[in-house]
Amino acid sequence: MGNQKNQLKLDLRESEKVLVKDIPMRKHFEAVGINSSMESLIHRAVNQNFVPVVDDLNHFIGIVKRREIMNYLYRHANFKQLDKEQLIPIPLEESAIGG
Repeated sequence: MGNQKNQLKLDLRESEKVLVKDIPMRKHFEAVGINSSMESLIHRAVNQNFVPVVDDLNHFIGIVKRREIMNYLYRHANFKQLDKEQLIPIPLEESAIGG
């Protein structure tokens, strides 16, 4: 496979000069506030693998992974009641489907 560091012409000393703020973001992830509803969190998680969480001053304080939301819902769901209800599908954005 070869040494990919040399193939990409990366220099470790030069890369130490790059600031994180100078690296372009490939995708913007919508955040939720610390006091947001579970519905708001789930709505964002439908199209994002994780949801950033910010405080009242809009400072980043952490992330919630989609897997954590699914585990929470699994532990707290009333499956007998859900089986009786007609579920309403949540429309997916094209980006969540691979577009």
